[in-house]
Order: sequence, then structure tokens, then C-alpha cells
Amino acid sequence: MKKKFRRKLKIENYIGALLSREYPKLRKALLVHDKTYNRALDFINNPPSDCEIVQLCPPEKLKSKRDSKNIEVLKADYNLGKAVAKVYLDSLEN
Repeated sequence: MKKKFRRKLKIENYIGALLSREYPKLRKALLVHDKTYNRALDFINNPPSDCEIVQLCPPEKLKSKRDSKNIEVLKADYNLGKAVAKVYLDSLEN
């Protein structure tokens, strides 16, 4: 059975919104992040009939995290993503 992941609004989003009052667009983005993310998941899982979605996933867990700053780790994950994309694109040529 496929595990479904749904994002919930976190306390960090509220704190960030409170601290970014002088940036209304950022504030709004922080407060609706969960809804935006979940709508994107809904679209991916139920695309329109005239739309095909191809999801490319790395063969292993990425080493970088959301706030990674280590350039070598970021480059390694970037190169892994490029390699996965190349395999997929090469398969379209056959």
C-alpha cells in the first residue's frame, strides 16, 4: 500500500509569518504553504485526462536536506538527479 503524505501547517510557518509582516506576499506564502503543497500532490495523483506526469525519483535517499549548505553534498545530489533524468531521456529515444 502506497503511503500518502499530506503536509500540515507547522508552528514555524506561523512564527515566520508573524516575523515577516512587512513582506505580505512572503507572509501569505508561509500561511498557505500546506494547502499549496497538498494541491500539487492532488494534481500529481489525479492529473487531467490530457496530461501525463512522469515522476523521476533517485534510486537512493538524497544526502542533502532543505537547509543544506555543504556544496559537495548539494552537487552530489544534483548530479544524481541529472543521471536519473538522463536515463529516462535516453529511454525515450529507443
